[in-house]
Amino acid sequence: MRSMTRVTAIIPAHNPGVFLKRSLGSVLVQEDVDFDVVVIDDGSSDDLSRVPGVRDSRVRLIQTENRGVSAARNLAVAISDAEYVAFLDQDDEWVATGKLAQQVAAHDADPATAFVHTGFTWVLPETHQDASSPGAVTYEQNLAGRAYVCLSSILVRRDHYITVGGHDVFLVQQQDWDLILKLLMVYGPALAIDRAMVRYHVHGSNASGDYARAEKESDLVYRRHTTGRTTDHIRQGRRQADRLYASKGIDAARQAVRSGDRREVMKHLVAAGRIAPTSLPRAAWATLSRRL
Repeated sequence: MRSMTRVTAIIPAHNPGVFLKRSLGSVLVQEDVDFDVVVIDDGSSDDLSRVPGVRDSRVRLIQTENRGVSAARNLAVAISDAEYVAFLDQDDEWVATGKLAQQVAAHDADPATAFVHTGFTWVLPETHQDASSPGAVTYEQNLAGRAYVCLSSILVRRDHYITVGGHDVFLVQQQDWDLILKLLMVYGPALAIDRAMVRYHVHGSNASGDYARAEKESDLVYRRHTTGRTTDHIRQGRRQADRLYASKGIDAARQAVRSGDRREVMKHLVAAGRIAPTSLPRAAWATLSRRL
């Protein structure tokens, strides 16, 4: 009888272009751990069977109709028979060949932990920024916005993922955060490997660019977790999130100014003011309106 695979690495892909070659390649070089890979082709028009690495014996390419990244991840977990699953977005990459082996060893040493995550680096067009959260991450810290976890960095027991319901297919922007909160709420703090082992590439096509939807979904997730003991943590987290999404709205307004689209400028400034009715949107309005 074949022994259980230790880890399945899961990569959902939808018209990934050149990115999938990089992300898949960063998985296939992992060392000192028994793993396989499930690439879920989420209704791509690209022929992913031609991507280098896809024909590796450790890789399964599963083609489905386009149902979204959350459904793709849930399907990959369902067909896996591994003890652990690890996630990687099609445009991110792992940068340490021992990432999986170190995480498995850490989880084996503390089987009750919610998951094991690593540090990561934001890769921006002109700079790199370390965004790691050292030390254990708790449910309360994550609610308060004091400890961000990158999904492409986590390794979690497959049964833990299934128990909390996996990814919410009705969320488009906050599905990863929703999953992290559920795992932390049910299983307690997560272990962290304090080393940046993931590059999160930030570019124009990232799904997280829709700040208005992200803010609405953030509010929904917070309401799901509102209890007497979480009120203060949620208040802190909401303030931080509101500032972030309002600033994204103002950035969008600045771009609209450069293109001369007054209607778009107004739309984004009104959205920023609704999200965070502070001096920030008002000051931005005063500055931008003079340029129209």
